[in-house]
Amino acid sequence: MAIKVTTPETKQEPKPFPKLMVNGKGCVRLVFKNCDSVILKSAAGENEVGRYSNHDRWVMEGFTDYNDPITIQNA
Repeated sequence: MAIKVTTPETKQEPKPFPKLMVNGKGCVRLVFKNCDSVILKSAAGENEVGRYSNHDRWVMEGFTDYNDPITIQNA
């Protein structure tokens, strides 16, 4: 007999900078401080990898802390 245990989701405190952040479209950014970032993975259909941004044109509220593993390698 298998027993499945679920725990209620707990709200995690935001991670300190620098950190990885992701939005709902799959864009992953390395964020150094508020609105200062580099795109590591573009959203589907976009090619912006490596683009640096240090302004508030992108909306940080649309991003959350990225908690999954990430692998970087040469093609």
